[in-house]
Amino acid sequence: MPSLNDKLEIMELFDRYLLCLDERRFSIDEFAKIFTQDVKISMPSKMPSMKRANGLKELRDVYASVMLQSGFTHHVSSDYVFDFVSDAEANVRCNMSVYYNLFDKDISGGQRSNFLISAVNFRAVSVSAKWQIKELAVNVKCSYRLPVI
Repeated sequence: MPSLNDKLEIMELFDRYLLCLDERRFSIDEFAKIFTQDVKISMPSKMPSMKRANGLKELRDVYASVMLQSGFTHHVSSDYVFDFVSDAEANVRCNMSVYYNLFDKDISGGQRSNFLISAVNFRAVSVSAKWQIKELAVNVKCSYRLPVI
């Protein structure tokens, strides 16, 4: 039977993932602390090469490329719902909000601010008594372009 500690570890795992994004830590070593070697990720993107990543190397390459387009990001997660399939596997749904700047030559100062609200579904598995993310899908619910101030 999963414990409260398991839920807290999974929440912290997801928060560490978001921190890696905000701090621009896209190395395979950093991602290996969070994801399984065969991780599968799908995310919204207008660029087909950035919609999916399979494995740590592709994950690193996609995020490094995506994040080079933004000046900075701030990710926040909340409202975790757990469905434990077994003691070693859980399906999780949470909400994620992201504030980010995109480099944009059309706007004074060169940056455009945006805010996204997303639902995230991921599967966490316990590998050698350590939780890791095996699959992750981001589904953007709404996106706002913030006014330049």
